[in-house]
Amino acid sequence: MKRLLFILLSIPLFLQAQSDSKYMSGAVPVVDGKVVFTRYLNVADFNQEQIYNALYDWSERTFTGTSDRILLADPKAGTIVAQTQNEIVVKIGLFPGKVKMNSLVKIICTNGGCTMETSRVRYTGNPSSSKPTDVITAEEYITDKYALNKTKTKIYKGIGDYRIATIDIVDNNAAQAQAAVYTFNNKAVAEHTQNVTNVPAPTMAPAAQQAAAVPAAVQQPATQKEVGQQVAVAQQTMTQPAADNQAMAVKGKIEIAEDIAKRLESGELVAFITAVEGKPLKRAIAGKGALDLNAQSPAASFSLEEDVDNILFILEMANNYTIAICNAEDSSAQNPVTLIECKKTRQFGKLFIGEITGAKAR
Repeated sequence: MKRLLFILLSIPLFLQAQSDSKYMSGAVPVVDGKVVFTRYLNVADFNQEQIYNALYDWSERTFTGTSDRILLADPKAGTIVAQTQNEIVVKIGLFPGKVKMNSLVKIICTNGGCTMETSRVRYTGNPSSSKPTDVITAEEYITDKYALNKTKTKIYKGIGDYRIATIDIVDNNAAQAQAAVYTFNNKAVAEHTQNVTNVPAPTMAPAAQQAAAVPAAVQQPATQKEVGQQVAVAQQTMTQPAADNQAMAVKGKIEIAEDIAKRLESGELVAFITAVEGKPLKRAIAGKGALDLNAQSPAASFSLEEDVDNILFILEMANNYTIAICNAEDSSAQNPVTLIECKKTRQFGKLFIGEITGAKAR
């Protein structure tokens, strides 16, 4: 019996899992080395504002789990960015297990249509892993290179479960979002032809799609040695305290109390990013902040402490952001001591350096 069990457990993982063309070659698109699923929703009966309002309502009702949230919502641009987590069932060998699939969903609304981009797909809780916190990326697991056989005619079992479940989630989200546009605007879904495709919106050029899907920091990576040297220099510079009893007033826009830098360094004060590009975030982003008020151009640093992967996406795209300096006990940034406006100048991984363009004591 033990010998038979061993043989069964040794069955190769390259047995066919699914032959449906929906899951075969090209079903997991790779843009500049990153998996980015794109679905275009044809909702020609509605303008950008109607579509955005409907999908913001849908997003608030859909992304409701403990790890789900809307990261950014911009009505004027018609853009919503959310992080989401789904539970999928996969089978490795003879043993099925539940896996958490985390991803970033970006919704771009235009007149008559909407593009949904799903990227930064990550899996945790792999049943074959000894550590439930181990992370598997879509790029290293569900692409054609890893999930299909050499002739691209079969999906490997085990890996195929991840690939199939991921594609189904992407398609289901697109179908539900499209239906939500009609129901929110008091239209019967049945009266309209459903048209969800995996092609980009016609108003978006391929180059623009790639730029939106892949941050500049990824397109032009520095070497590990260069990044290490840059971070060390930046951190050393940014931890210099402000001169004693010296308040800053630059161009009449910056009002930072003289002891803020020291209190940040000691941990008495903490930093949050509360807005990007002038748009408030749904929830403040916690991090470690530092100020350099002695430089010719006063600067602020901010180092992410949570949800690094998805929040990096937001900050990499942003040129301007607001840092709220709060007392350590204020975990939600509701009562900031000072608000600092920054223009991003440099980024080293999860560390951001910005020129201070304005500040106001609260």
